[in-house]
Formats: sequence, C-alpha cells, structure tokens
Amino acid sequence: MKEFKEKLQRKTNVMAILCCFAPIMLMALKLITKRSADFSAGIVQGFFIGFILCLVYSAARNFAALNDDEKLKAMYVAENDERNIAIEKETGKTFSRLGGICLAFAAVAASFFNITVSLTLGCAVLFLSAVWVAVRVYYNKKM
Repeated sequence: MKEFKEKLQRKTNVMAILCCFAPIMLMALKLITKRSADFSAGIVQGFFIGFILCLVYSAARNFAALNDDEKLKAMYVAENDERNIAIEKETGKTFSRLGGICLAFAAVAASFFNITVSLTLGCAVLFLSAVWVAVRVYYNKKM
C-alpha cells in the first residue's frame, strides 16, 4: 500500500505541475493559433481546455485519496482488482480492433466524397497498425 501511495503522490505532483503550467501553455496556444481559422483555433483550444479539466479532476481525486485512507484503499483495490484488469485488457483489445476497422471503412466511404479526408483516415489506419505491431513486438519480448 505504501508503494501505491508513493506512486499516486508522484502522479498527483506531475498533474499539479501540468496544471500550473496550463495557463501559460493556453496563452501560448492562443498566440500560435491567432492567424488560424476561428474554427481550427476553437477546436484546438477546446481540446486543450478539456485536457486541463481532466487533469484538475484527476489531481483532485488523487489528492482526496491521499488524504483519506478509506478512499486510498478503495482506489488501490479498484486498480489492482483482477476482474477490472481483465476487463481493461479485453476492452482495449476489442476497441483497438473495432476502431481500426471503423477507420478503414470510414476511409473507404470518404473516398467517394473527399480524397483528402480519405487519405488522412487511411494514414491514421496505417499509423494505428504500426503502433499495434510495435506494441505487440514489445510485449512478445517482455513476456
């Protein structure tokens, strides 16, 4: 439990540091996207603000768990539960397969409307496939 608490403390510290630098990064992002189309700048800023909100939520949850032994124990059990681990593995495996298949179908469908979108989706499928191969090779050597 002590190792888990130290690991959680390190994660929370990293999140807190990122939260402190977030306003600076957001202002830099606004300067970078100043000449972009309003839609593009809005999308980028929206994703960034969503990322910041997720960081703040996670850091607050971790901080609360670090200060309350009951919450810490519940978080430890949830993270190390064999059933949850098996569900995560199966979900990730299914999601990666279905996600790749859906992107491939979307690339084919987009080819009837816009070649740029089709090629972009095709490149995303190739990138995901390359990542899948790299991860598979890594785990074959590790296990």
